[in-house]
Amino acid sequence: MSGAARAELAASAADITRISESEEWRILGRWKRGAFGGVKSDIISDGFFLAEDGRKNPEAELRATLAGLAAPMTEQPEAHVLCRYPGRATFLRQQGLAVADPLDQCPAFSEFLDGGATDSVSVLFISGYLSNPGSAFGHLLMRFHSAGDDEPVENVLDRAINYGAASSEDDALLPYLVKGLFGGYQSTYSTIQFYHQAQRYREIELRTIWQYRLDLTPEETRLVTAHVYELLKSENRYYFMRQNCAYRIAETLELVVDRDLVPNTKLWVTPIDVFHQLTGDEADGGDEIADFKRLASRETLFLEGYRALEADGRAFVDRVIAAPDVSVRATLAQAPLDDPSAAYNVLLDHYAYAADTPEEDARLEEVTIERFKLPPSTAPVPERQVPPHTGQRPSLVQVSALANDTLGEGTELRIRPAYFDFLSATVGTVPYSELAMADTRLVIRDGKVDLRSLEAVRVTNLSPRTADAPDAGGLAWRVRFGAEDRDLACDQCLLGYGEFGVGKAYELAEGVALYGLVSGRIEAGRHSESLAHIRPAAGFVINRRAAAFQIEGGILQGLDEDDESRLFGKAELRLGAGQRWDVRVSTAYDEALETAFSLGFYW
Repeated sequence: MSGAARAELAASAADITRISESEEWRILGRWKRGAFGGVKSDIISDGFFLAEDGRKNPEAELRATLAGLAAPMTEQPEAHVLCRYPGRATFLRQQGLAVADPLDQCPAFSEFLDGGATDSVSVLFISGYLSNPGSAFGHLLMRFHSAGDDEPVENVLDRAINYGAASSEDDALLPYLVKGLFGGYQSTYSTIQFYHQAQRYREIELRTIWQYRLDLTPEETRLVTAHVYELLKSENRYYFMRQNCAYRIAETLELVVDRDLVPNTKLWVTPIDVFHQLTGDEADGGDEIADFKRLASRETLFLEGYRALEADGRAFVDRVIAAPDVSVRATLAQAPLDDPSAAYNVLLDHYAYAADTPEEDARLEEVTIERFKLPPSTAPVPERQVPPHTGQRPSLVQVSALANDTLGEGTELRIRPAYFDFLSATVGTVPYSELAMADTRLVIRDGKVDLRSLEAVRVTNLSPRTADAPDAGGLAWRVRFGAEDRDLACDQCLLGYGEFGVGKAYELAEGVALYGLVSGRIEAGRHSESLAHIRPAAGFVINRRAAAFQIEGGILQGLDEDDESRLFGKAELRLGAGQRWDVRVSTAYDEALETAFSLGFYW
């Protein structure tokens, strides 16, 4: 009897219909319903489907899979359908079909799951990285934990699963956006030991990782890990706005999580959207989450550890960093500490992320040697467990009542698809930064609706020098471009602009920063008075959970000989910290004085 015939005997016609129409089987093949009927898989790899029309026919692919599973195992087991598609095989076993266990007969798959020791799965949120356009909104990973881990955060030999656009990291912002928006990248899943991902994100890029361990049964864990294994051989089109890392990992988790993890109310999806969907905005993570933990970046560990030291410990760290020619042991001998281990731990964190010269590398080695001579520290460092899903959602609709001393009263409608500004009550974003895309404002006045601004991209990173920690902070910078009214005295005066600025910022206290930026600005359009401008500005921002405040002002000076300078400024106050709402009051001046009262809804 042929393999196909044996498969038909193993699964009745009713079984085949039921299974091929099930949600789980559709996820296994990434089949989606088309707008005009029919289905088609998002997977574009030529060799992923067994049936000739498998990409468009889930039932035909199921029959081909059953036939392949019924075929005898050869001397090369990895070529057998059982070992190529352990996720499909596992699912069919769970449906009651007599399918062999791939863990018993497939050596490569068994090695992938550590011989079956993998017993839990986490989804990881990596905070945004503004220096790389592909990582600005954050990133998602999956992590497979091995059985017997007392502390699943610390086992760095666990397997990490990544999804990303191939060959995209070297592209600049504009090429990345164009190719990412129109499917110019192919993308796939990849795997590596978690140690390497932790090293990259926490130690090199200084990004914090939040780990959400899923509350799965052993059967669910086996199914999703087996499915990931077979996805390593697949390729998809990468689309920056929606079919990105968040979308693909979310649809993988939907195989075992009984809820939509991709929001249906948006045409786009960001990594944090998945966590809001996964947790239902519940502070404890809800029923789907077993626990969550923070894996702080090395820079964050240094700053928090430094602030937790007693005054003599901070003074010791200051002296060691300020006097690189004096040995650490000699510095300690000058002013002994009650708990030198805690101070050495802070120094290790500092040099681990800040060392970029041979001298600093030697200093790190010296501190490491001296630290090993000491016992463990008895001083606890406070752990900040405020997970990112408890912050505001990333998309904003805002309605404002305007009072303009030149144009009169009006209403402004603002839509910001993503993501946050200086006043946002977000968690897990880069401190003292803002990131917005397609931020659109319409003004309604005297029965007319006018486009006030469309800010295509706005990115600011203050990276302030920290007042109470040594050698921290960097260059402040801002990039923004789009179209906007020339000033507040005109409703129909749109001009295109591009702006890039650099400067410095200083953190006066935690959550409070003072900054200055000098920007070059290019304007184009019939309402522009000059092509090139210089735009120095200074500002102050304070952001607390319950309230936030920002003020910024400066001068716009055209570079033509007869151009006059123009003053501008804005102060804005946010009240409330709801995940779905806030209230803002602002006043701004730019050729006219305007006050606004705004109600924002976040989704």
